[in-house]
Amino acid sequence: MTKHCLGCGILLQTKNKNELGYTKEETMDYCMRCFRIQNYHDYQNAYVSKENEELFQKLAKQKGIVFFFADFLNLHFETIRYYKRIKMPKIFIVNKIDIIPKSISFLKIKSWLQEIYEITEPIFFTNSKSSPRKLIAEMKKYKGQNIFLVGITNAGKSSIVKKILEYYNMNQKVTVSDLPNTTLDFIKIKLPDEINIIDTPGLTYHAFQNEKIFQEVSFQKTILPKTYPIKEKCYFHLNQAYFEFSQSSITWYGSEKLMLQKIYKLPEEIAKTKKIEKNVSENTLLMIKGVGFFTIKEKGKIKFWMIKEEEIDICPSFFQKKN
Repeated sequence: MTKHCLGCGILLQTKNKNELGYTKEETMDYCMRCFRIQNYHDYQNAYVSKENEELFQKLAKQKGIVFFFADFLNLHFETIRYYKRIKMPKIFIVNKIDIIPKSISFLKIKSWLQEIYEITEPIFFTNSKSSPRKLIAEMKKYKGQNIFLVGITNAGKSSIVKKILEYYNMNQKVTVSDLPNTTLDFIKIKLPDEINIIDTPGLTYHAFQNEKIFQEVSFQKTILPKTYPIKEKCYFHLNQAYFEFSQSSITWYGSEKLMLQKIYKLPEEIAKTKKIEKNVSENTLLMIKGVGFFTIKEKGKIKFWMIKEEEIDICPSFFQKKN
């Protein structure tokens, strides 16, 4: 059987129901995993680990252009490192712009990406809630070529594809969920206007997330920033992690579902764990990868407990941009 699932791209098979790609009948277009996600919202077996190197190796053999997707909460060094590994012609796409606070202009983000991360290729902004007309117009510039949709897992690539299919009134469904690695292999889709798109598995990275947090950071509305004044011996608790800031205040940008709590005593068992300490300059972003970020206006120190160094990124803030 050489048929691929239209939902996730995996090779279909009818022999082993415990293996990926299982479908009851050869005439079916979707594997049972996708069928259950789409029809019953059953995410029990939704998460599947994929290796990044496998994707890069496969992509290196292709010809066309890459539309690289990164959502607003994943504009960090590791995302950019993946982007720069791609040697094909490419466009950097900031997705889920509907969650970006109005205080942060797209022009600020664009200038920040160009200056801090030295992105020289075109930068495009989009989201899956509004019409995909502008994105389709961009795709039409590459008629007849393969357009590879690449990016960080859960960046919203498949949601964009779903919106495009609806725009063209096409019956094909792609599997969409709030969990990582929903797409398992290349999914080739021929659209009208000679547009050929290929959805690819999401790139994974060291993130401060698990399946529960993926659900909690699934934003449905614009992020509302919250500013916290800081007193001496004041700590912040986010999921299992703890933070201490020497500054007079910080502002948090993240999901309202994730409870950021201010406490005045570090639990004894936490104080005994490994501590990370960083000096930061003024106008700094402390990114909790895939979850949210703190904006820090004053230079000083930050201390962390119960979070790995690779799960955070510290970089200059886009708020310091004048334009």
